[in-house]
Amino acid sequence: MNEPGVNEPGVNEDRGGSLKALGLGWSLGWRVVAGALLGYLADAYLGSGPWLALLGGLGAMVSGVRNMLSVLGPDPAQDPARGAGSSPPGSSDEGT
Repeated sequence: MNEPGVNEPGVNEDRGGSLKALGLGWSLGWRVVAGALLGYLADAYLGSGPWLALLGGLGAMVSGVRNMLSVLGPDPAQDPARGAGSSPPGSSDEGT
């Protein structure tokens, strides 16, 4: 016998979105930790204080946010107005 709610519509529809969000969170987290750790190790080797650790963490955070924006951004294949090869809004090649 089936478990209640297993085959009902809408029960497991959000699982893909939740896993995508979890993956994005882990992606940002490991980048920041790795950047700060590498910066800390470089600081320990060079004796430069916390500056490389801070720069490593900040650079990794920027990288993680850019990754999130690229993953969560609009898909050009689904938006015909801004598809591949189209010019930005307001620019025109007419009359040149």
